[in-house]
This record gives sequence, structure tokens and C-alpha cells, in this order.
Amino acid sequence: MKDIISPVETADNLFHDGDPATEGTVVYAKWLNAIQGAVMDTQTEHKNILAEVGTTPDSSQSAQLLAAIKAIAASCAAEASAHILPVGTPIVVVN
Repeated sequence: MKDIISPVETADNLFHDGDPATEGTVVYAKWLNAIQGAVMDTQTEHKNILAEVGTTPDSSQSAQLLAAIKAIAASCAAEASAHILPVGTPIVVVN
């Protein structure tokens, strides 16, 4: 995952509207490229989560990522519960 991008280069790190008498925030290609890279990186991370459960992105859906994370968690829980011993089961330790 890419590192957090730097804020816009203004005194208070915020964007400012311009008007005919003053110049608004100047946005440089370096910052726009960082935003583009961060968005693409985040999308790739999300697509990897979807791929883990065999799903492809569907722009008509808004809860795919949540469903994929729940499916992964359920799978991990089921696998873990398969290894749980009932209370009172003797455990034999072999040296």
C-alpha cells in the first residue's frame, strides 16, 4: 500500500477558492499524480479482497467489499472452530 500523500502546499494545508482579485489554491501535477496513485492503489487493494472470495467488481453494488470481508472472516472462523477441543478434553503433551 502506498504511503499517505502529502497535503496540498498551502499555509494551512487546505484548498482555497479563488476570486477575480486573488488566486485560489494552485494544484501541481505532483499532488494530482499522488492522488491518482493513491486511488489506484486503494482500488487494487480492494480488488484483491474481492478476488480472495472469487468476486469481481460490480459498479452497481455498494457493499461488495463488506460482503467479501465477512466471507473471509466466516471462513477463518469455521477453520478455527474445526480445531477447537470440547471442554474437558485431555491434552497430551509429548516431549
